Amino acid sequence: PIVEVEELFVQEEHRRKGIAEKLLDRALGFAKEKDCQYIFLGSSKERVDAHTFYKTLGFDEYAFHYRRKVN
Repeated sequence: PIVEVEELFVQEEHRRKGIAEKLLDRALGFAKEKDCQYIFLGSSKERVDAHTFYKTLGFDEYAFHYRRKVN
């Protein structure tokens, strides 16, 4: 089993207050409780600052996601 965080977003005026780290800590705790192997975290490629932040928390780049609009 895995935990997947599709998008994590903190409004700009609330960033750098530890909110995202606390949310990810809760997700990690949940994953441990459920005996999950991984947490997958989706992020749009434009959010370079977020990627740097995730890496400081021990996340690594894993895969590319692709999408196609239906209409």
